[in-house]
Amino acid sequence: MDKVNVIGGRQAATKSRLSMVLLTMLICLGGGHRALAGSTDAATPAASGSSRPVSSNSGLANLVRLSSERLALADAVAVSKFHTGKAVEDPQRIQQQLQALVEESKQYALEPQKVKAFFSAQIEANQLVQYNLLDTYAVTPDLVGPADDLETIRQDITRINQQILSIFGAAEAELKQGDCAVKLHEAIAFQANDSDFDDLHSMALVRAFGDICRQP
Repeated sequence: MDKVNVIGGRQAATKSRLSMVLLTMLICLGGGHRALAGSTDAATPAASGSSRPVSSNSGLANLVRLSSERLALADAVAVSKFHTGKAVEDPQRIQQQLQALVEESKQYALEPQKVKAFFSAQIEANQLVQYNLLDTYAVTPDLVGPADDLETIRQDITRINQQILSIFGAAEAELKQGDCAVKLHEAIAFQANDSDFDDLHSMALVRAFGDICRQP
């Protein structure tokens, strides 16, 4: 069996595993039945998100959009780390980031623990994409392009973080009105479709919202 067939088979198997994991995560959010009813590619949230479920000016829609923009930067981070050999995880830096975000959240009268939990989920989602891309790059390094400056990427992430903090309260209030899981699933489904996310990034976008609907 030649190298192309081996890689193709591995990528197909990986996509299948991602699809199954994503479907499970969507069901746990409470919206999986909609995906099952709406598409043969049920595991990808974009399949059930052909129309915007909430106003584009709503806090929730903007929160999911900003989260998707943040997540998209994981690709550039992965390329940079592939070239430099830096580890995906930096626990000390993550704790510093989270503490800074908690401090910044005070000006918006947000609950510190909820802010910390939300951004922890954002970071884990970003790492999920990085790990998967780095695994692919290790097998097919020809896919890797030139690296962008990591500090510039991090500045973009910081800018998005600040925008998230400014609308987090409004988005959280919106989620508390009605069925949180269904609202969130529909918003994620639309955004995954709008961002043209593949299975990996769609799954990571679900992960980025963690247990937000299970918090009091």
